[in-house]
Order: sequence, then C-alpha cells, then structure tokens
Amino acid sequence: MTRGEIQMFLYFTCPKECGRNSFARKLARELQKIDFTLWSDTIPLGLGESCKMDDESMDDNFGNTNAAIIVVTQEFIARGLKEALSRVIRYDTIKIIIILDGCNYKEFCEFINQNLDEKARDKFNVFYNSDDGLKNIVSELGTTLSNKIDEATQKIPTGIQVLDFLTGGGLLRGSSLNIVGPSGAGKTTLGVQIQKHVLEMGFGCLYITYSEAPIKILRRFEDVGCDITKYIKNGKFRIFDSYSSLNALTAEDTKKSVGEEWYPAIIRVEDPTDSIAYFENQIKAIEQIGPGGVNIIDCVNTRYEISKEQKNPNGSTYKEHFTRFKAKAGDTLQNVGIHIVVEPDDKLIKHLTRVEDGNIRLKIETDKTGAISRYLRVEEHGQLGRGDGNWYEYTITKKGIKFLPANFEEDDDKEEI
Repeated sequence: MTRGEIQMFLYFTCPKECGRNSFARKLARELQKIDFTLWSDTIPLGLGESCKMDDESMDDNFGNTNAAIIVVTQEFIARGLKEALSRVIRYDTIKIIIILDGCNYKEFCEFINQNLDEKARDKFNVFYNSDDGLKNIVSELGTTLSNKIDEATQKIPTGIQVLDFLTGGGLLRGSSLNIVGPSGAGKTTLGVQIQKHVLEMGFGCLYITYSEAPIKILRRFEDVGCDITKYIKNGKFRIFDSYSSLNALTAEDTKKSVGEEWYPAIIRVEDPTDSIAYFENQIKAIEQIGPGGVNIIDCVNTRYEISKEQKNPNGSTYKEHFTRFKAKAGDTLQNVGIHIVVEPDDKLIKHLTRVEDGNIRLKIETDKTGAISRYLRVEEHGQLGRGDGNWYEYTITKKGIKFLPANFEEDDDKEEI
C-alpha cells in the first residue's frame, strides 16, 4: 500500500509476553503484508528497528513515523503502557491507535484520564478490539491509516495554536511563504519558534542568515527553550552563514563567537554573490539534514540586493532564482521555505508575491500613551491557509511570541482587531 511518494512507518508496541501466536504478532505480520513498515524500539518483534535506542535515535525514527499502534492487554496497563504512551504523545504528527486485546475498556479509559491531560487525551480517538477479528481490523486500519497519513503528511504544524488555526493545520509541504513586518515586530522570533517545533518533531531545519550573526540566532533558539545543541549534534540543524563573509568576519572569528560545541552547525558562505555555488550548496545542506523540514532566509531583503550583483553565467533573474530554489527544495524535497521580509519594500514584496504562496504579516501600532501593540494575520494568495484577513494580537515574551486569547470565528465578515 503506497500513496504517491509517502512511506508509511508505524511504531508498533505490545507487551513483552506476547508470543509468536499472539494477536499482536499476527496483527504485525498482516500489516506488513499490506506494505506498512513497522518498527519497535524495545520489543523484539523482528519488525525493522528492534533494538533499544537512545533519545536521538528515537527522535529520528519518530520523525518519519505516521502512526503508533499500541496493543493493550490488561497486564500492559499495569506494566509498560505509561512508558509506551510517553514515547509518542509528544509528537504532534503521529496518530495514536489503540487496540484492546482482552482488555477492559472502562479500566483503560480510567488509566488515560488519570495519566494524561485533556490535550493529550484528544489524540486517542481510534479504538479497536481484538474480538472484532484480525482481518476486519487490518482492513479498517489500512483505510484509516491511509486517510490519516494523507492528511498528516500534507502539513507541518507550527506548534503555535493561533497560527496553526489560520493556516488550516500548519504549513503545506513544498510551499513557500513570507513573514513580513517592520523591525521589532518579532519576525525572527516567530521563525525560530516554528523551527523549534519542527526540530522537536524530528525534521531537519536550515537557517540562512544575512542580517544577524550566527551566535545571535543560536541564542534565540536557547531563549525559546530549544535544546539546539542536541539538533546540531544529530545533524538536524545547520546555519547557512552569509552574514560573516558580508561583514568581513573570518571563519576563525565565527568559531570564537559560537564556540567549539556549536561551530559544527555553521556552513560558511564565502561569496554570496556566486549564485550557482550558493544554490548548489544550499540544496546540498538541505539534503544532508533531511527533507521535509523548514528553511528560513533572514532576511531576504539583503538577498534581493545581492542578486543585483550576483555572479551568474546563466543570467537568471531574481524571480527565476527563487523559482528554481522552490522547485528543488519545495517540490522535490518537500521542504517549507520561509522568507523574512523587512518592511517597507514594496518592490521586493511584489517580486515575492509572484513566487510565494502567501504572507504571514506582522504590524506594530502605538496608541496616544505610547503603548505598543503587535498584530498578526495570514494573507493567502496560493496555498498558505484560511487567509481570513483578521488581525490577532500577540506579545513578545522571554520564551517567544504569545498570542492574546482569540475568539476564532468562521465568519469572514468578522471585524478586524
């Protein structure tokens, strides 16, 4: 069973006591027959990855996993279930499917209510019972998982409730968008928050910096509570550094700034005006950290100015350069591209509008007393999301952007904030 380019990886776990003829083992074999790839982290079912993994290996595997199938027996509730659930509950893209094998449904629900919060409990909305018959369960699972995988793999959640609502569940894979706003609006902070969540989901991220030193970007990740050192070590995060060469900093200068532990994250760009080398090295970096993540250019205004002087034997225009990049990184590698744009630059935004799928626009307003308020809205001109045109207020805290309570309404005539 294949859906286009999608591979369907299932995390499969059950009690250790399950023998070769148990329901769990039979179910695993039947799922493999219909081309699901199964793996287990600790239980030796002989289904792909079956050795005990460290946290980084688990993150890598869960980043490619579409659903977690947990076979629950009465004994498993008392021994092992809490640990099994804790492994998958933190991954937003994974569908959790519970199959009760001779287990009391009421007792299972009581266990969930006692051990998980309301948000986590919402993940458990698919239940099967082994008494329904193996063939019936496998047939229904095939249909359910295929539908859910189609939905889940189309979008990458940002981890920010308001933004996920406005974009219809997250950022569409393969799309490009702009975060547009004046200085001080929180554009970079928003981008870092999105990448933090994507890294925690197991996908790779590339941060392309022109306007800020790599050390400042790395510290921003720390500020929003991201263990960026972990993702540097496992190869999931890299900084494509044009800032240093543009500001006459040597590689040694950069190394002293970021330190030995963080320096492996830096991919130095010696000549940002060499368009062909720049493009090839960017794509190579994305391929190395893994497809399906989020790439950020901060800020694209500088890239636009450089493009006017770029060394390009093919003579491609600025628009053609970004169209080419979107085709390779977006269409081929299914990455999301985010361009951070500093206002006002109407000519640049007009260029980008012809290429991109929408804007996340930020604005700052100051009242008569001098108090500052910040607002965000999603402007859709392609595939970005709902694009309802409403402004939603947020603040910038030590841990990142935080939205004020918002009353979401489907009515497009709702007055703007």
